[in-house]
Amino acid sequence: TIAILMVRMFLHPQPYIMGGNKVKLHDFFEQKKEDHFDAVVMIKSGKFYVTFDKDAEILHKLFGYKIVHHRVGFPESAKEQVIQKLNEKHLSYLLDEEKNSDSDNQYFIYLKQIQEEELIENMCNNLLKKMKEVVVKNSDNYGKIRNFLNEL
Repeated sequence: TIAILMVRMFLHPQPYIMGGNKVKLHDFFEQKKEDHFDAVVMIKSGKFYVTFDKDAEILHKLFGYKIVHHRVGFPESAKEQVIQKLNEKHLSYLLDEEKNSDSDNQYFIYLKQIQEEELIENMCNNLLKKMKEVVVKNSDNYGKIRNFLNEL
């Protein structure tokens, strides 16, 4: 099944050959990323495409793909859907050694939005944790917090 293939891909990625030498998939990604720093770089690995680091965060945000060890993978059957969404969002990409450069590339703007959303989510989670502690200590604090929020 696809799930078993995905697990195998993540646990045992296929090495790439560069200059006659086998290199790890992440090393190959980093080399490509150096030349295409403003694009989502996706590398074919078996029947899947894989990306890492910030590019993985972008695909996670767009498609909900799970990030495992700083990487995201998707089956080649989803390739057209991924390309379509990247084009809609004006995100340049490198796929199968073919670069699609969008003249209105939003790569860095999109990354900044993701980071801001993560920061806000972390702040809200910390606030929620603190509110829970305060209410557990004294249930009257729930009404105070609710009233305070209603006044905002």
